[in-house]
Formats: sequence, structure tokens, C-alpha cells
Amino acid sequence: MVDIVLNHGFKQGFPYPYLPRDVLDTVIDVLGDEWLGFSEDQDAQDARDALCQCMLVSYAFFVRARKHIFERLHRNCERREPVTARDIAFFSDSPSECPSPNGTVLQSVLPSPKTFLRDVNIAFDNDERDEETIQKRLARLHTFLTLEGLASTQLKTFFFQAEGEYRLRAAVLAFIPTICSSTSITTLLFSNLYDFPMDALSHCSNLRSLSLIDVYPKGNSTYEDTWNKEGFCNLTFLELDSQAVYDAVFPQVAFENEKAFARVVDAIFLVNGSMSEGHILQEFEIIRRSSNTLERLCIDVVRFGAHIFTFVAADETDEDLAQRGTFELSSFPRLILLDLKFFLKTHEPFPKRFFSLFTELHSPSTIHTMNLTFSFDNPPHDADKDDPIPVTEDWSTLDDILVNRSIFPRLTFLGFLFKISVIYRPIEGLNWRRFAMHRSKMQTFSVLHRLAKSAFPKVAGCPLIKDERECELG
Repeated sequence: MVDIVLNHGFKQGFPYPYLPRDVLDTVIDVLGDEWLGFSEDQDAQDARDALCQCMLVSYAFFVRARKHIFERLHRNCERREPVTARDIAFFSDSPSECPSPNGTVLQSVLPSPKTFLRDVNIAFDNDERDEETIQKRLARLHTFLTLEGLASTQLKTFFFQAEGEYRLRAAVLAFIPTICSSTSITTLLFSNLYDFPMDALSHCSNLRSLSLIDVYPKGNSTYEDTWNKEGFCNLTFLELDSQAVYDAVFPQVAFENEKAFARVVDAIFLVNGSMSEGHILQEFEIIRRSSNTLERLCIDVVRFGAHIFTFVAADETDEDLAQRGTFELSSFPRLILLDLKFFLKTHEPFPKRFFSLFTELHSPSTIHTMNLTFSFDNPPHDADKDDPIPVTEDWSTLDDILVNRSIFPRLTFLGFLFKISVIYRPIEGLNWRRFAMHRSKMQTFSVLHRLAKSAFPKVAGCPLIKDERECELG
């Protein structure tokens, strides 16, 4: 696209663009959208390089491309200090005059780069425990975010991803209150933090998208006096990755306002299997509140040791289901995508809670696309190497339900992923462990592949449903 603009945007011998100005502006705006939209470093860098090339074409290109280049600040974890003194000086400069290609100074004054900044994405490598050192490394980031008008009225998106061996204590991030009190921010992401002040998030009044990944809430805090009851009323996207969190992420006060979480369209839950049973399962409460707006739902269950998340407990009774919460797929008038990932016990592939999703439908579902991931419990050491995964009649029952057009009249795609961990078995004649493990992997994968190919034969033969099947060893 850039090549077309650079090589064909001008007529030979003419100083003015051959393509209409609005077309050229649209091309640069598309590049700007790519620069903002890419999450991978290489893709983002390619889009930024393309914008830099546009800046060399003409003054008109320079002004248009400049707006997009300074719209995003993306720093990866390779930098010890996410923001330097030079960055602060550059973005805090007053409006400056721009030199023209012939060396003269243009009379028009361009605004400061800070004026264009809308997206800040920081990946911070936390490789030490000393909080004093960490605060020094983050001090300039705090100074940068408190530049006049930046966080309060300009920023739309803020990501802070802590990476490394240790989790960060949220108290060292002095900018959290500043970010969460902003009236302009609509998208937030925090990861790998503990003692996080959840009440601060409730004050982000225009928040539309929230991702909390491995974020521990501040312990023993009810936030009765500091919580904003209007918080999360405008939220449309929620990603809650609590696989390493043993307590509820949101306090009970977050659910006192019935309008909270009621507008969620996309919901992603990665749930800890050892969450305290004393807490109401917030996932079901959020799903219940957003039943009229929810379009895409993903639930991923993580198993820890001997604990299985109550969502898939095999020995649950009907009373347990009613008390701990569940949901009915047909109660969502707008749900089009369902992504379910479960740990299943080998002796009972489909436990009660999972099976109730498909067997207790009172009206047709609106789902178009469904992805099911079956992660089997580890087979015992003495399991039959040719049949470590028992297949029961439950598979055929679910097969009948999935192809029933009165239950899923709009279903057009089904994706299956079968996963199991490999247990090392000593094999006669192989004394080296690595070779024995390799043989065990090959045997297990062969069995898993046969299962994936043979399971759900009616789905495979249904002309109205496209299905894809994959196998994966843990």
C-alpha cells in the first residue's frame, strides 16, 4: 500500500498529488489503524515504519502520519525503564515549528506530540524483589502519566503487563489512582499484580473493556466506603483470568447495583479450580446479569492438584447446581459464540454441570459457533496403553444433541480439541527414561487421535455443520 502511494501517488513532473487528497488521507489512516491494532511487536514495527516512510513524502503526508505515530506508546519488557527522561521532555514540549524540505521554517505551528497520544502499552520486566529499586525504575512512568491533561482527558487505552519471576505489589504503581480516575479511558489491562485496589477500578466511569490477568485483590477489603456504586455499568468486554487467585476478584459490593456488568457483550473467564466455596461464583452472576447482551462467552477451567472447579465437579447434586449457579444456553437471545474448556475425569467424561448445559434447554439456542476443549484427567500409571481414555455412552448422547436442529438451529461450526497429559510408563527393553517417555507420548497421541476421529460421528456426517478436530498432549 505504501509502495502504491510513494510510486504512483504523484504524476511525473507534477508537484501535486495525482490521487485525490481524501484518498491519500484514507490510506494513511488505514496504516494508522494497523499501527494501533497490531499486538505483535514485529507487526506493529512494520506498520510504524510504513508511517515513517509516509512522513518523508510531503508536508501534507507528514502532518497526517505524525498524528498516528504519536497516538501510541508501546514499550516492551526489554527496556529497564519503560519511560526515560528524554521521553518526558519530548512529549511535554510546547508546540514547535516544523522545518520544510527546503530548510526554511514553516509559519504554521504543529501541536505537541502529547496532544495525539491515546494508547499506552507497557510491558515491565520485574526481575527483582526490591520494591525501592522497582519504584525508581517506574518513577518516570508516573511522571509521564501525570503530565497535564494526558491521563485525565486524553488517554483511551492503558495496558500494564508485569512480566518476570515475581509479581508486583500494586502499591508501587503510584499511577493507578490517576489512571482509574480518568474520564477518557475506556480500555484497561493489568497483569501479574497483587494487593490490587479494586475500588480504584470502580471509579473509571467510562470503562468499556477490562482485562485482569493474574491480579490478586487487596486482602480483607470490603470497600464499603470507597466503592463507586456506578462502576462497571458501561462495561462491554470483560476478561477475568483468575487461575492463580484463590479468592473472589470482585468484592460483594460490586454487585449491589443491578446495572453493574449488565451490558457485557464479550466475556472470557479463566477460573481457578480451588476457589473458596464460600464465595458466590461471580462468573455465573456476571453471566446472569448480561444474559440479554452477551454475544461471545468463553469459560476455561483450570485444575489444581486434587481440586476440580465446582463448575465441573462430577458428584454434584441438583441442589448443588442451584446453589452454586449455572446457566441455560437458550436464555441468551444474542449469544453467537460459545467457547468451553473443561477438565473431565476419565471415569465420567461428562459430569452433571457440563452436561446440564446441553440437556436442559427450554428453547432453541442462537449459537452459530461452538468450540469445545476436552482436557482429560491424567490416566493412571497402570492404565491400558492402548485404551487410556474410556469412551462411554455420554459421547453419543451429546452427539445427538449437537446435530438436533430444534436445539441448535443456527449452529454452523463446531471445533473440538482433545487434550491429555502424558504419564511416563517404564517400557521393557527401554532403559533410558527419555526414550520411554517418547514411546509413551506416541502411544497416547495415537489413542487420542483415534478418539478425536471417531467421537461425534453424527456431527461429522451433518452437512449443515463444519467441524474441525485437533489433538494436543500436555
